[in-house]
Amino acid sequence: MAVFEDLEYKQTGQTGPEKLSPLARFIVNVSKIQKNPKALKVRYFERLLNFIRVLCLHIIRKNDFIENIEKKSLSKEKVIGYRIVESFVDLLFHFNILASNNEELALNKKYIRILKLENELIDKLFEQGGLTKNFQVNGLVKDFLFVKDLIKKYRDKDYEFQHINRNKDTWNNMIKDGSLDYEVRLAETLHELSQLDIPNKIESPFDEDYYTESGRNAFKNFTQYKFIDVFAETVQNQYNANVLDIGCGYGNYIDVLSNNYPMFQIDGIESQQNVFEETSSKFKTDKNVEIIHGDFFNYRFRKKYDVVLLNYVLFYFNAYEKSELISRVKEILTENGAIIVCQYFSGIEGLKKELANKQKELSPFKEIEMYYSNKILYANALWNDTADSFSESVKWEEFLEIISKNNLKINRITNADKFYYSLFIELKAS
Repeated sequence: MAVFEDLEYKQTGQTGPEKLSPLARFIVNVSKIQKNPKALKVRYFERLLNFIRVLCLHIIRKNDFIENIEKKSLSKEKVIGYRIVESFVDLLFHFNILASNNEELALNKKYIRILKLENELIDKLFEQGGLTKNFQVNGLVKDFLFVKDLIKKYRDKDYEFQHINRNKDTWNNMIKDGSLDYEVRLAETLHELSQLDIPNKIESPFDEDYYTESGRNAFKNFTQYKFIDVFAETVQNQYNANVLDIGCGYGNYIDVLSNNYPMFQIDGIESQQNVFEETSSKFKTDKNVEIIHGDFFNYRFRKKYDVVLLNYVLFYFNAYEKSELISRVKEILTENGAIIVCQYFSGIEGLKKELANKQKELSPFKEIEMYYSNKILYANALWNDTADSFSESVKWEEFLEIISKNNLKINRITNADKFYYSLFIELKAS
């Protein structure tokens, strides 16, 4: 992990949409003529960005956003404070759909043309029955249909691709072996943004189990490889410790800790009854693990903890509740205890780049991975702000204010996955 104070990052917002360097763009273009799974995954992310652009255009039409933009009624000053609108504007800006000129927002001419000439085509994509053969599709729509094909295949192994013509077997195998598991589930989730009726929340079709399962997939494919190193740095030279995992889900993090630190007492608290039952059963023979069923805010803990884990839980709370959560966690920490937060944030591209450089990982290939993850994060942040399963996205500046208010500071920080999509953040008393 990097010592946070050693980083010089100051700017919390981006001055403009992130762009790939010429060398990184060249590598992406070369991948388009290769057939190996690694190159195909790059092409998947290229298509996923266009998938999100089509979603954005549909939301613009559905909410008459183009009319508001043309009337210049969406200046930056006017959207601040309207969280869903603000997150949507951020998404449009960083996907080059909106451009800023003298603090006013204007629709990119390319997308004005698409919206005015191909509005019926865009609408049909989200209607029952979809497109007919009468429609000729552009590159954006082709990519949208490509990703939709993968979503359908992910859900139905017998589904025959309708819009994927090349490398069918390889794409099929990537679905089968799980190497596209998290990426396709992410696209499936973001597709629900098409229901957005600003400023109302979306009624999510996914239950809590869906997100818990997504978390399990993300941990299996990405986070687990970094977590044990992060934890080891936090508890170095400790021979026994009490650890608490808040919102422990299926016990992914607990499983790793129990295997590597059998001398530690590891507790997890989970509010979902069915998830609690499965996780409790999973660890029933582990004498050093206790799974608690309850609400963290109302549960009366009988001891203090040396380490408390907050893994992807902050977006379930509003700003006040986040502060109360951190305050309550601090109450049950030992004097030198630490909080390990695993969370993603949009709009901190500069911080991530400096962190990657500090950790000697910055390269054109790493730049490509980070570029896609940074773009997608703006869509994920909008989903956290709009879906009724969540309260609101976790914004970096708000997070810093909350920990400062609770007399905590960021001690160390590192990436939680190879894409720098999420971060592990170690908090200590200031």
